[in-house]
Amino acid sequence: MALCVNFEVQTAMESSKRAYAWRRNSFIAHLKMGELWMRLRVCEKAKEHTHQAALLAQNLAQSELARRQAATDTNR
Repeated sequence: MALCVNFEVQTAMESSKRAYAWRRNSFIAHLKMGELWMRLRVCEKAKEHTHQAALLAQNLAQSELARRQAATDTNR
């Protein structure tokens, strides 16, 4: 996310894609990919990854993070 905030979008995407490819069933990988797509205003991809994060949530805190991100996705 820091790379994206610093306008290093290509590097951020490459880094996130490597992390995602390494851990496809990871709550945090999907949540962060969703956040990155949201920051880039690619809403459909953001929604897909955030939804997958919600499905992978293993506790109430993770569910709440995904819920909040999903609410942010729909408000943009």
